[in-house]
Amino acid sequence: MLRASAKEDVEAPAKEKKGAITIPHLVYLAKTLAKGLKREKAILDLVLVLFWGMARLGELTYRECTGHPNTKREVTIQDVLFLQKADGTKRATILLREAKTAKPREVQKLWLKTQGNLLCPIEALKRRKIEVGNPEATLFGYQSKTGQRTNLTREAGKSYPPYPHTRNGATAQGLGGDQKGKGEILSTPNHNPEVLGGRIDRSPGHS
Repeated sequence: MLRASAKEDVEAPAKEKKGAITIPHLVYLAKTLAKGLKREKAILDLVLVLFWGMARLGELTYRECTGHPNTKREVTIQDVLFLQKADGTKRATILLREAKTAKPREVQKLWLKTQGNLLCPIEALKRRKIEVGNPEATLFGYQSKTGQRTNLTREAGKSYPPYPHTRNGATAQGLGGDQKGKGEILSTPNHNPEVLGGRIDRSPGHS
């Protein structure tokens, strides 16, 4: 039986991998999801932050679609801080607890830089904060007409339309951690969080 099972595994066709998110796909999503309801707009903001921050989907989504977040490992509104450098550059940071690459009890910081266009992750974070006044609410979620908050789970974070001009539909699994990939997209061979945003221990240019 083991031999038969092994043979079936070998003969089974390999699953086709989803394509990585690209700038044209982000533009397509921004124009498409921005026309949607609160859920679609929340997903768009999540995707923008995932892409520019090189975060993992599981780090910014929630285990439960309703209820209060686990503040020991899930991000809330109060985990976001906006700042402006001396040269006028606007940035934002998100505190990540129990990140996959973090040491025990280590809090990592996700740094984001303004992009000055419809793909700006800073504006995405501002939209999330404006929608809900409760600082302890989930960062990525949306309010229903009855006032109940729905949190974006991992599955919800992947439920956006594929880019129609590529053979493989890209998903949020194509986001985050792909420093080389984003460097190629933006013509920057060596990724630098100071330029693009990403995960570093402290604020660029600050002690």
